[in-house]
Amino acid sequence: MKITSFPLPTQAMRQVGSPKPEPGPRQAETSGAGTPIDKVIRRAVPFETPTYERAAASRDEATVARLMQEAEAVHQKLCDLVTTLIRKQGISLNRLARLAGQGETDRAPRVELEALLGRHGELGVEAVSDRIIAFARALSGGDPSRITELREAIIQGFREAEAMLGYLPDISRHTHDRVMEKLDVWLAET
Repeated sequence: MKITSFPLPTQAMRQVGSPKPEPGPRQAETSGAGTPIDKVIRRAVPFETPTYERAAASRDEATVARLMQEAEAVHQKLCDLVTTLIRKQGISLNRLARLAGQGETDRAPRVELEALLGRHGELGVEAVSDRIIAFARALSGGDPSRITELREAIIQGFREAEAMLGYLPDISRHTHDRVMEKLDVWLAET
């Protein structure tokens, strides 16, 4: 196969696609030695300047849904534990408000609660801060340019929790601080 000529595209034109077939029977052109010759046919297409567009970060719906399910499961586990503690004391949930702070709990549920809230527990500072960061990354599609917006939303969430409770427990303040540290690490990675 031999190419006899190849016209270079001008700045205003570029070669795109294959040529349209010619009507009727087509005969291959040959060189003097009987070898078929390919012809390059140029079609005029306006030249477009290539541009780079950054793909928009998309929300990771699967991770968001998984994290929501995990949070609900942990919340339910905590509710069940507290309900068990209250019922073991012979207190109905309706009387709880009047008897808050009175009575002693069994040792086993207290140990379980301490483990749940401890350093390696599901509701401990590290686990909760990890889930908050994973949730933030999933919502932002991993886009670090949204860290400032995420930080403000997380701070607002802690403020609203404090407003509902009247104060933030130490574990919540430690979790807040750890989340802010992890956001700083994420920002430094970029």
